[in-house]
Amino acid sequence: MSSSDADRFLAGALEAARDIVRERAPEIPRYDVQGKLGEGATAVVWRAVDRELGRPVALKALKESGAEVRARFRREAQAAASLSHPNIVGVHDVGEVDGRLYIVMELVEGPPLSDPRVLEKAARGVAAAHAKGIVHRDLKPSNILDGKVADFGLARWHEADASLTGTGTMLGTPLYMSPEQAQGRAVSPRTDVYALGAILYEMLAGRPPHTAGSLPALFGMIVHDDPPAPPGDPGLAAVCLKALEKDRERRYAHAGEFADDLARALAGEPVVARPPGALRRIGRWVRRHPTPVATTAVAAVALIALLATRRPPDTLAHQLLAQKAEQVRAVAEQWQRQGADPGPLVAILGRVQAHVVAGELASASAELDRATLLIGFDARIRQLKQIPDEWAQNAAASAAQMLRAGQLDEARTTLEEATRRGGLDVPIQERLQRKVQRVHEGVQRRSRAGGDPTPIIQLMNGLQPLLQQSRLQEAEALVDRALGMLGQTPGP
Repeated sequence: MSSSDADRFLAGALEAARDIVRERAPEIPRYDVQGKLGEGATAVVWRAVDRELGRPVALKALKESGAEVRARFRREAQAAASLSHPNIVGVHDVGEVDGRLYIVMELVEGPPLSDPRVLEKAARGVAAAHAKGIVHRDLKPSNILDGKVADFGLARWHEADASLTGTGTMLGTPLYMSPEQAQGRAVSPRTDVYALGAILYEMLAGRPPHTAGSLPALFGMIVHDDPPAPPGDPGLAAVCLKALEKDRERRYAHAGEFADDLARALAGEPVVARPPGALRRIGRWVRRHPTPVATTAVAAVALIALLATRRPPDTLAHQLLAQKAEQVRAVAEQWQRQGADPGPLVAILGRVQAHVVAGELASASAELDRATLLIGFDARIRQLKQIPDEWAQNAAASAAQMLRAGQLDEARTTLEEATRRGGLDVPIQERLQRKVQRVHEGVQRRSRAGGDPTPIIQLMNGLQPLLQQSRLQEAEALVDRALGMLGQTPGP
């Protein structure tokens, strides 16, 4: 064996020995270690018994000895020890043995986090930290144990020296990270509020608000993309979406406000949170998709941004208009995912924004009716392209050219003739748009007659997430239920 091989062998053996030491439970005279509870990148948590007091404890021992890791570990102990609250895991002891730092904590065991009531309790603990000026920065389901908050390893005092982890460094768990963390900007209590909202979202939807195949893609979604509203109780969804606002100033100011509103939602009481208005969400989406066709729309959307904090009048006409606009936006996003050009729909949404700002709801509605036609025509053109006959291909090409020229009536005639010739069924996309229009007309008639259309409107609020996920059969079934509530037969 050469000297270089021997050196490498010796270095490997020493590192293996260090690994054994890191994995081995620390021998601390007062504590009997019974078994490993869990392990992270820098520390191992053991179940132990305090012999002097005869109580079970959790013993967290550091694996690594780097200066920054040790500083974070000490900060965790200091942050947790400075807090005394029934919803924060208590710290009993800290120390160092054989060069390894350790923290002795309250032992908390319980089922995986799945109940919003447990999250509300944990939020009270986070609120206590915020009251002390401490931001956790790494809230996630595994750090919430039976309603108690643990792992203050990334915590920092909000006004403290940033020498350990200054602005520009991303720390935290990506799936629950706020936009400001993803961008390496300064944190605040509202950063923890975002993480609480992400945890609540996962409880309600069965998945985090954003998932992606790479960190850059995930961070882009966190900073720019709005998740669809989670299913279930509207109050819980409203609390969740307020906590997940991109603009931190629109979130709850601290975890206490989040906990209070969550408690109201769980009790079935009215909540403070209001979900982002449909038109504001559409405005944000149009600004992020400035296609060449939509260039003139962006100027109109810029005006909407100035008025974003004003809640639009809560009239039936506005509700139906916003609902139709959300459905058009969902189809535009679907086109984009399929590689089609959403530009025409984006341009229409931009014009809708301008009409709404000017109070021209009838004009805005007419623009959305135009979008509905385009969506139906696009579905028929796609249907014809699947037919190998030359006549079908020619009809599809002619209709597409007419649409580009704005000749909607001519395109309609061409497509209807081709549909009859081929004996084709009406595409589900077009059928769905027709049924939605019937629901909106029926809702307006019921309102004019003095009836209450609220249950139908609430049911139709579930349509947009289905369209976003291309679940067209389920979307049609939902609209058919709405028609049934109006006393209408579904029909084509």
